[in-house]
Amino acid sequence: MSVVAESLDAEALESAVLQLPISERARLAARLLSSLDEDAVREEAWDREIAERMRAYEAGEMRTFSPEEVFKRSAELLR
Repeated sequence: MSVVAESLDAEALESAVLQLPISERARLAARLLSSLDEDAVREEAWDREIAERMRAYEAGEMRTFSPEEVFKRSAELLR
């Protein structure tokens, strides 16, 4: 258990969180809810991966293939 968790009980933490601006409370609520749902955690990881791939693509850092190339290579690998 962390020092913060040991020094704050749930009631004190709730009281402190309720003092935050609504945008911060919403962000915190979303993070807490996603921590309860493994699918949401995976989805968040994929969202980050997609964003990074799009960034690399737009920056010209990623090699791309036409659909024809993909299908041809896939067929070769399956033979």
